[in-house]
Amino acid sequence: MPPITYSHTKKSLMNRQTTTTRRALCGRYAAALALIMAMVFASEQCQEKEFIFPEILALAVGFWVAPRPFWRASRLNIFLAPTLAAVCGVLLMRYSHLPLAAMIVVAYIAVALLLVATRSRLAPAISAAILPLLIGTTSWNYPLAVGVLTGTVALGSIVAQPSSGETPSEEAPFSQRDELIFWGKILPVVAAYAVMITLCDVPFMMAPPLIVMFSEAVRPNNPLARQPFKPFFLVALAASCGVLALFFLKGMLLFPGWLCAALASCAVFAGYETTGMRLPPAAALGLLPLLISPERLAGYAWQVPAGAALFLVIACLIFRPNAAASKKGA
Repeated sequence: MPPITYSHTKKSLMNRQTTTTRRALCGRYAAALALIMAMVFASEQCQEKEFIFPEILALAVGFWVAPRPFWRASRLNIFLAPTLAAVCGVLLMRYSHLPLAAMIVVAYIAVALLLVATRSRLAPAISAAILPLLIGTTSWNYPLAVGVLTGTVALGSIVAQPSSGETPSEEAPFSQRDELIFWGKILPVVAAYAVMITLCDVPFMMAPPLIVMFSEAVRPNNPLARQPFKPFFLVALAASCGVLALFFLKGMLLFPGWLCAALASCAVFAGYETTGMRLPPAAALGLLPLLISPERLAGYAWQVPAGAALFLVIACLIFRPNAAASKKGA
């Protein structure tokens, strides 16, 4: 029997560490799956679609699965910002007589100001405000569900990231002035998109998680606009899997919705590990078909990738050159 050398011991230790890391990652994914399965199960049992908040899976990926927080936000703000944004969306839907495009712009501005005031970059809060406008939600059950779900993510992050700060290590220090300028630069794109989807009747080209993806793609040092094919692939994968799960598994094979949601999410998670890019908004796009009427699923399947492609082109051609020029000038 050959002697056990230092190199063999080191290799064995590295293999054990890798196995432990993989098990921990699987456990984090499993926790995120359990959350969305419970959400969809509760929705089906109570027959309340307003209990479903697709962006909660993005938040779970960003604060439970990711090794560090994906967005700058305190644990209180993980709960507070999306909940207040959801209230804003329902208020607009119930009491505003503005056209859809105008309501989307108002919701965007309100949430952007909220994020600046609370010193947060939690972009999924924008999704929480715009979602009820696109699907016509007027029930107060929606912000209630958002509050319960985001509170769960905030509490779970204590276990998932007990020693992490509220700021991702690669982010620049927070400046309220810079954040106002940042959200102001994106506003014309959001407004143009809102008008386009209204005039052309393609609402899912502006699916709320796409706005979240776009806001991340145009931030300095973010790899999304430098590697546009990966986020596009993940978005297309999520939209396709979400539609196929509902159409075939739920519609034809009569699988329960919670199982369809879990299988679609697993496909997105596999895409994360294959591409090496964990894009939280993509996970939400796999759940959004649960809120869509069956006759609109086919439109969702192509509108979401088309909207993502346009957002990424804008990020690459308009925002990236400006970011590179400002960085060079500095």
